[in-house]
Amino acid sequence: MQLIPDWAPGVHPQLVHFPIALLFTAAVVDMLALVFRKRLPGLEAVGTGLYVLGAAGLVASFYSGRAAADGLYLSAAVAGAVDAHSDLAKWTSWGYGLYAIFRLIPNRSRGLSMKVGVSLVGVVGLGLVHQTAERGARLVYDLGIGVRAVQAGSEGGMVNPEAQPMPTRSATSGADADSSNTAPQSPAAWRWSARDTGLPNDLRFLQGAPDDLGETRRGLRLGPAGRVMFTTQEFWDGVEVRARLYLMGFRGRVAIVHHVRDERNYDYLALSVDSGSTTAEQGRVVAGVAEVFDRKTVGGFGDEVVTLHLVAQGSHFRGYLDEELLTHGHGTVAAPGTAGLLIEARTPLGLLGLDVVPITD
Repeated sequence: MQLIPDWAPGVHPQLVHFPIALLFTAAVVDMLALVFRKRLPGLEAVGTGLYVLGAAGLVASFYSGRAAADGLYLSAAVAGAVDAHSDLAKWTSWGYGLYAIFRLIPNRSRGLSMKVGVSLVGVVGLGLVHQTAERGARLVYDLGIGVRAVQAGSEGGMVNPEAQPMPTRSATSGADADSSNTAPQSPAAWRWSARDTGLPNDLRFLQGAPDDLGETRRGLRLGPAGRVMFTTQEFWDGVEVRARLYLMGFRGRVAIVHHVRDERNYDYLALSVDSGSTTAEQGRVVAGVAEVFDRKTVGGFGDEVVTLHLVAQGSHFRGYLDEELLTHGHGTVAAPGTAGLLIEARTPLGLLGLDVVPITD
């Protein structure tokens, strides 16, 4: 018997129900301990033990849930809900962890009013447990995260709840996308593809110039010994960026930059390619000084064309390479800024497409 079935994203579904049951039971036992404090004095210790076990279960559930989320590909449509659940679970775990430690401290001088107050803290904390559990349930039953669904009329098919058309506008024309699409259009979404004619005319160059990007059959091409940094014009709070890159023979560094204020203040997801290794790095540059949030060594590419994908919302920053999680960094919430690319090339790099989509949820 497998501890983690092949279809499960991790051990989180098996763990998460235990701390919920333990903490609710602990609260009930604690109330009974107050009522029968003279007849059953040992009930208070039982309640403390249940709170300790429940707090330990919360910590295990939090880390198993974070590992499960990092093993899934999360688009901007669902990343915000996952991060909100994760943040609430973290604070709930911290709160009950400290509460359990306090309960373990011997103090025989506590009077009845103090014991009532301590017990009420545990009961009030159940509100956080409920909210955390409700957000987790929504991830599964409403958003379908980590759930395989059988497609109607097929055997073993999968329905991807995130695979919805993304309303965008053309980067070259600035007009709304296909007007025949009845879905509501987002005026802030921005998209450029190598199929478009000419260089996007609404880019803002912070370093380099449009002439540094030549046009070839493989899209825009930055030649050797070049450095270019450009962004779109719009400012966003949360943002999702996809850069489709042709990396055959490329040596250098290419980075998605986001929440850009100027060339010395921005966040980034970078891919550094050398002859011997490739490194992914996520961080923030403040006044020209970089702070690294997360870093990972990447193996060889399975294809010449890859998609570097960033989802940045709140204090969570995820980086993907072809839908495989590279980095998951954390930092303070960034001020609104623009988004684009920073390219430092020693050999030519091909840019086949760039999508920038605001996260509104």
